[in-house]
Amino acid sequence: MFACKPGHRMVWACILPFFCMGAVSKILAEEVLVPKSSADYGSGYTVGGGVFYPGGIPGIGLFLGQPNTQTRNDRALVRFTISPYLLSGSPVDSAKLCFGVAYYYAPEDAHEIEVTHLSYDADSLSVKDMLNARVVIVGKVSVKKGKPTGPEEEYSIDVTKFVNADIAKGNMYSAFRFKDVTAETKTRPNAFSSAYGVCLKNLLQLRLRNAQTGRTTRKN
Repeated sequence: MFACKPGHRMVWACILPFFCMGAVSKILAEEVLVPKSSADYGSGYTVGGGVFYPGGIPGIGLFLGQPNTQTRNDRALVRFTISPYLLSGSPVDSAKLCFGVAYYYAPEDAHEIEVTHLSYDADSLSVKDMLNARVVIVGKVSVKKGKPTGPEEEYSIDVTKFVNADIAKGNMYSAFRFKDVTAETKTRPNAFSSAYGVCLKNLLQLRLRNAQTGRTTRKN
């Protein structure tokens, strides 16, 4: 386990076994991207024109659904700087969007979180990005009730083709939107009159992996 501060990138590599001097091997390198500042992530409500809070709702965070007694349909946004990958123009081998859940306010055993990709270059994040129809659904992640520990605490979804599409277009950013489908489509249970939905952790990550070909030499 490791923690990344905003703007921090961590890179490590492992070299697959080689069998003879000069043999060609693959170097698997993973880079972890995180938002550089609160301008790169946030949340807010979409009803009545909506309001977006960079960094999340003050005192609450990245809430999805209904954070109070009102029907607000709050959503969250995040963008990652991918400009270094534009220099080569080469696609990445894999990309995973990772997130965790800080709080779960619902009687159901699970809530469906829909992740969508902003199909344009998000030079800034605002309320319009929470409502914009120019998005492509990546998929849904089933967030479980309770607060698990260890590796199960983290959720992830594959976003490889979406990140590569951004690289191919020359976009500076790869941006995504989170929506609690369950909280937005179901009637709020009476027992959950104060809040109904899921609150994400502020630690959002984009994990990129490349397989590079190189030569290794064995020491005698």
